Amino acid sequence: MSGAALLSGAASAPDAEALPALTVEGLEVSVRTEAGLRPLVSGLSFTLARGETLAIAGESGSGKSITSLAIMGLLPPPAVRITGGASSSAGPSSPTCPRDGCAPSAATGWR
Repeated sequence: MSGAALLSGAASAPDAEALPALTVEGLEVSVRTEAGLRPLVSGLSFTLARGETLAIAGESGSGKSITSLAIMGLLPPPAVRITGGASSSAGPSSPTCPRDGCAPSAATGWR
């Protein structure tokens, strides 16, 4: 899934309605195994505009639920964790991703 290009900076602050509601860039989720980290989701990027609906479709085990749980901050630690990528939200604040984007985490690398 490839998202639309991010809005470029303008001379004045963009209208909040024009900002994407959610942007995910390069999401990587891995599971810890005896052999080390094994990728479950790799390099997922998309942009979701206000009022837009995104459907994530795929075969069983393709990472749909893991992707959703990662975005919501609900992955079961320490076995499964976000190992790369960034997220930003122009919507209302939430416990996992405040209005100005998710706080950087040394443990996950997720923003």
